[in-house]
Amino acid sequence: MENVIFVDLCNTVADINCELQKLGIDTIQYPAHTQEPIDWLLLFSKAEPIDPVVSLVKELSREFNIIYLTARPIHSIAVSYHWIKKHGLPQAPILHTRGRRKGKFVAHYGDRVVGMIEDSPEEIESVLEVNPGIELVIPDWNYNRQFKGKRIEIHRNQQALVDRLKALHAVMG
Repeated sequence: MENVIFVDLCNTVADINCELQKLGIDTIQYPAHTQEPIDWLLLFSKAEPIDPVVSLVKELSREFNIIYLTARPIHSIAVSYHWIKKHGLPQAPILHTRGRRKGKFVAHYGDRVVGMIEDSPEEIESVLEVNPGIELVIPDWNYNRQFKGKRIEIHRNQQALVDRLKALHAVMG
């Protein structure tokens, strides 16, 4: 498969942070942590699409081969495929990292990878280690602003973060 663009799922096309915030989980830090059990399959299925990224993926799929590359557990594959179809994203293979860094996948695919859409700082670092010249598109979250690359503004999510900070500030006085 030539001309591949890897696309992350969580907080890249699917707004997982918003769903975590609804559960009262602080998403300012990455990754978000909680001691409470989370029904991840339900959370994945309920997540709203991040529209600017979804639009970009649809546009890119006209000229490139999309492969979804996710750290989600393998048992989430049916939920992931259903979510992709429900939100009109291109039907494409889903690769699960199974705990490996995404940079390993970029290295494996070599010159066939022309770009990546990713939000995770650790994954961005692993990709840049193996391919510092990769065409990187980064959904703009507060936790990944230290990276250079094409940024996608996700205003709805940024407002949710601002609202959360205001609420925390009001509680703290």
